[in-house]
Amino acid sequence: MLITRTQNKILHSLLNQAALMPHKESLVQAYSNGRTGSSRELTATEANSLIHYLKGEANQRQAAALDAERDACNRMRRKIIAKAHLMQWQLPATQPNSKPRADMQRIDRWCLQYGGFGKPLNAHNRSELAKLVTRFDNMYRKFVKNIPT
Repeated sequence: MLITRTQNKILHSLLNQAALMPHKESLVQAYSNGRTGSSRELTATEANSLIHYLKGEANQRQAAALDAERDACNRMRRKIIAKAHLMQWQLPATQPNSKPRADMQRIDRWCLQYGGFGKPLNAHNRSELAKLVTRFDNMYRKFVKNIPT
């Protein structure tokens, strides 16, 4: 049995999502064992195999995008925490040779009160974090400016 119209639509949609449309012919040839380069001539089983592969590709790309988003958010959070350390917003070291830890409760209180979104640091999304970093940087500059020399 040949590919159904629905399968062909799904196949083309997934190829477009994965930006693999320029490679469609070679993918179709690979999944038809060289029999054809046209998706319309695939069997239903070949089409299902290719669709399954493309769904896996889409999931991998989506996971990679989520990882990149999480990494960008964590970089912005670390920037805020680093500035908080510079302002001595830290807890004493718990072990003799360990470093002081950031006072996350104080950072969260600042975020709630002055951050503009009414959320603790880790609850902000990427666009909010970008604005929060700017606000924290402005506050840090004021802090530095007010240090007596």
